Amino acid sequence: MAKICASLAILVLSCVYSAPSQAGDAPTAIVEEISGIGKAVQFMEYLLPGKKIDNGGGRLVIGYLRSCVRETIEGGQVTIGQKQSTVTGGKVSRERVECDGGNLQNMASQGSGSAVTVFRAKPGIKNNLPKSQLTIYSTMPMVSLISNKLPLKIVRLDKKAKPINVNFQGLISDFAKLKIQLSPGGLYRLNVGEKSLVFSVDPLAEASSKSLLQRLIRF
Repeated sequence: MAKICASLAILVLSCVYSAPSQAGDAPTAIVEEISGIGKAVQFMEYLLPGKKIDNGGGRLVIGYLRSCVRETIEGGQVTIGQKQSTVTGGKVSRERVECDGGNLQNMASQGSGSAVTVFRAKPGIKNNLPKSQLTIYSTMPMVSLISNKLPLKIVRLDKKAKPINVNFQGLISDFAKLKIQLSPGGLYRLNVGEKSLVFSVDPLAEASSKSLLQRLIRF
């Protein structure tokens, strides 16, 4: 009995000490496009550093959340890194796009944690606007929800405008497909259930975008 208890104690301690390293793992990239590589990865899948992908003869487009590097990879073996991939036996082209890298990375790491807050304006104070937590570079965002809590509501904060209510199925809301366009330079609050996120649209933003990184809001 003593040996069994000792073994259990060692197992528990092992779990406790191994937990931080697992919790410290955070996504560094997201899959933007896939073609001809089977089920190795999926569209909009978040990728951890060290993940290996057999690209075979397929085509894979990856966006890096912090470095804002967009990679187009044809064939080969792909290993996800912190700022870019290592590609063996394939071809890769890279371009840097305009995105809010640091905040994108934080949202991917924290999910619905500290990146999401509740804003309440103080009565009697004009222009009491909250600070934007994320800037997007397209007027048609792509919203990635961690859990399906409908409806999704967007309220403009810097000007009077009719709130936008979005009903959709699943965990991804593509405003381009829904034909919902926000205003360049606008400050908005995104509400889902009891949580909210304040974000801004870059003044030079357009409806089209080079990369998912420019449109992505993870909530």
